[in-house]
Amino acid sequence: MANNPTLQNAALMGGASVATGRWLSSGAQADYIDIRNQLLLFAASVDAAIPTTTVSAEDAELMTQICASVISERWPTVTANYSAIATAIAAMWSALRASLIPPTPAGAVNQISWQDDFDYVGGGTIATSQVAITLGGLTNWRAISTGATGTIQPANPTGEAGHPGILQITTNGAAVNRAVHMYRGQNAVNGGFTLANQFKQQEFITRLPSSANVALMLGMANNLRGSQTSQMALLYNSSVSANYQFACSKAGVGTTTRDLTGLVPDAGFHRWKIAQDVLGTATLSFDGSVVATIADANVPTTELLNYIFGLETLAVAAKTLDIDWCSYLSQDLGARSP
Repeated sequence: MANNPTLQNAALMGGASVATGRWLSSGAQADYIDIRNQLLLFAASVDAAIPTTTVSAEDAELMTQICASVISERWPTVTANYSAIATAIAAMWSALRASLIPPTPAGAVNQISWQDDFDYVGGGTIATSQVAITLGGLTNWRAISTGATGTIQPANPTGEAGHPGILQITTNGAAVNRAVHMYRGQNAVNGGFTLANQFKQQEFITRLPSSANVALMLGMANNLRGSQTSQMALLYNSSVSANYQFACSKAGVGTTTRDLTGLVPDAGFHRWKIAQDVLGTATLSFDGSVVATIADANVPTTELLNYIFGLETLAVAAKTLDIDWCSYLSQDLGARSP
C-alpha cells in the first residue's frame, strides 16, 4: 500500500508526461509494457522515499513537475537505481515544498466570508410577514415590516460616484413605530445563522438621510430592533441620545452600552465595522478608527445571531436608510467534519 497515494500518482503522471514520447521510438507492444512497468516502479520508489504525510493539491503539482523534469533529463532504465533517484527527488520535493509553497493562512479554508455591493436590487413592497427578496450581488436576504408595509428598492438608480449599488430601506409613514428589518438568516424573529462565538467581523457602508424621529439597529442580533436580547450592534435612537451607541447584550445576563459622544448622524455615507478579533471582546470602528470596545460578561457567546439592518420611524413620517455595501467574516470554524 502506498504511503501517499496522491504523491505516488503525481510522480507517475510526471514521469508519464515525458517518458513515453521522449524515449519510445518503437511501436512494439513489449516496448510500451516495458515503459509502463518502469514508470510504475519509479513512482512506487518515489512514494516509498516519503513517509506518510498530509499533502495538498499544490504538493502533488510540485511532485509532478519535479518528476517530469527528472525524467526528461534521464530516463531510468530497468537496471537503474530507482531507490537513489527516488531519494534525491524526495529530498528536492521536501525542500521546495517548504520554501516555495506558502502555508495556508490560518482559518482561510474554514472561514465563511461574503459581501454584497447591492449592484442589483429587485426588492419591492415588504409585507408584515417574512418576505424573501432577491437583491443580487453575492447573497440574498429576507425582510419583514412592522405595523404596515414598507419598501426595499434601489436608491438613485442612475448611481452615485463611488457608490455603484445602493439599497434603500423605507418604513411606512402612516403611524409611529412602523419598521422594516432586512436580514440574512431564515427568521429574524427568533433565530439566526451563526453562534456569537463564531462571528468574527462585519462591515457596512450606510447613510441615514434624516436623523430626526428615527431609530435603527445595524449588526448581529437575535431578534428585531427593540426585542433583541443578544446582540453586538450599532444603535441609534433619536429619543434616547443624539449620539450613535454601541451595545452588546447576552440573553439572561445583561446589556452594556457605549454612548459615542460627539459621533452624531449626518447625511453622508460612513463605513462601520463590528469585530470580535479576540473572543469575548467586541469593537466598533467608524471610518477606519476604533471608537468603542466592550469586553465583559454581556458580550454574547453561544447565542444564535443574525445579520440585521433594522429601521423604525418614531413619528408619523416615512424614514429611509441607504446601504451601499456590506460584508461578513466568521471565525476559523476548524475541521467541519461530523
